[in-house]
Amino acid sequence: MPKATASEWHRIRDPQVVGLALRVALVVGTILNVINHFDLLLGAPLTPGSLVQIGLTYLVPYCVSTHGQVRGRYAMIKADT
Repeated sequence: MPKATASEWHRIRDPQVVGLALRVALVVGTILNVINHFDLLLGAPLTPGSLVQIGLTYLVPYCVSTHGQVRGRYAMIKADT
């Protein structure tokens, strides 16, 4: 796998990329958390382990969205050259 270039890191921090990735993470993460942790909504005890799982449930869609956007934009830029 090639190393990330400085321009890729710049695209990862692009406000448009971050904004869309945050919205995707909020929607998808919330849906997945309701599905996976419904027992917590019904009053089950919240443990440190479940907090980590909840955090990861939001982090994964954020990373997937960011990766998709950066790769998609990279492909468009590469196609234009």
